[in-house]
Amino acid sequence: MRILFLYFVLTCSTAALFANEAAIDQAVSSGDYKNAINIFFNQPTDKQSLAQLAELYYLDQDEKKAYETFLKAIDISIISEESPPSANEQAIYNEAFKIYIDPQNLSYQEAAQQILENYGTVYKQHPDYDMLGYLIALSFANFGAYQKFFPVFYKSYQHYSNNFLVDKTKAILNIKLYEQASIPEAKEQYRLKIQQHINDAIKKYPHDTNLYKMAIVFSSPVDKQSIVNQSLEKIIQDNIQVPRHEIIFYVGNAVEVKSNSLAQQFIDKAKIWYPYSRAINAAQCYLDQKK
Repeated sequence: MRILFLYFVLTCSTAALFANEAAIDQAVSSGDYKNAINIFFNQPTDKQSLAQLAELYYLDQDEKKAYETFLKAIDISIISEESPPSANEQAIYNEAFKIYIDPQNLSYQEAAQQILENYGTVYKQHPDYDMLGYLIALSFANFGAYQKFFPVFYKSYQHYSNNFLVDKTKAILNIKLYEQASIPEAKEQYRLKIQQHINDAIKKYPHDTNLYKMAIVFSSPVDKQSIVNQSLEKIIQDNIQVPRHEIIFYVGNAVEVKSNSLAQQFIDKAKIWYPYSRAINAAQCYLDQKK
């Protein structure tokens, strides 16, 4: 009898869970996102997914709660033991990653479009390709489709939590919260989190030049000189090719912190990457005027 009672309870709980999910889906389909959120909170706590709640908040146009909730979802997520991707998944991920990491002649949205066009169908056919899932999710984010980004990224995170893209994404979400914050103390707290996540990402993958740009932009006045110098020294030493349209950014910041010599070393390195470039010539002229 006790076994039958337990079975009855489990069956009822499962039925209730499916009923709640169906109700949430129905509310979302009808555009009643606030009702979907209310239904979510009426579920048993152990059945609630903060990643799903982040998606609902975003659909309800409460971006701040969406980003905060998703960051919390990542922090408390139960991570499965990582296993190496298959040879085929790794090869496909490497192909897509080249587009993501090296948009020399592409904007971030153009790179995202190319990834979705070339690999979106592959991911639909192989939803277990969680490494590729990161790039699909970030491509959605580059188009502002965070309601698609949240579930795909979260699934990838649960299987491959050590990817540097996790730290970079945490930094980006904190940037969005930083931009929405109005209180100086809150902005400073977000800025510190941004810097920490950027530093963690650079340690794992130092060849993403966008990380150095982010680190400089969100440096404090006190730390800016050291961050600019460290970034340029790392780029020069490791021969990390910077997109030509960003050369003036690094030179301008080096001049601002009075590191003209380092700016010249950076330009000399850029001339090797790009034997002829109007962007480099403009940067050189700017530096010469500041000497």
